[in-house]
Amino acid sequence: MHTTTIDVKLRKKDEFYSQYNDGKLSKDLAKYLKQECYGEDVNNKIVINIYHKFSLTKKEKDSMIDIIRHNYGMLIQDEEYYLFRNQAMEIILFGGGILFLFIYYLFKRIEVFSEIMLILGWLAIWESTYSFIFNGLSLKIKIKRLKEITKAKINFIQEK
Repeated sequence: MHTTTIDVKLRKKDEFYSQYNDGKLSKDLAKYLKQECYGEDVNNKIVINIYHKFSLTKKEKDSMIDIIRHNYGMLIQDEEYYLFRNQAMEIILFGGGILFLFIYYLFKRIEVFSEIMLILGWLAIWESTYSFIFNGLSLKIKIKRLKEITKAKINFIQEK
């Protein structure tokens, strides 16, 4: 199994924390950690090396690790909820497509109406299938990356 190493250089403690809340990860750092994973194998384990020139107590290090894990844990919850909602909508859309096709077969004699039902039926089935395959896959990859960041080994390295 390969690893992806992400190096973070903190010049000041404040760069780690959100400017609005010391208990939250800064937006820039959160974005940087995610961007460093792009282009890497999704199955890679992640190691985060945080280089700093200031002293950090064990309690501060543990707090920083907890903040990173919490930040990405919340993102995972959001993405999993979004994935669940999308999949539910895809199932409903697929079922609607089958219903439209059923209506088409019931009303074949009414030409324009039945043709509209046929088109709507196939369109609904196509859209739900496309969304299930492509949108679902990208969300699952995103969730997997976020989970790997959450499970990352985090090292603090004090520079001189």
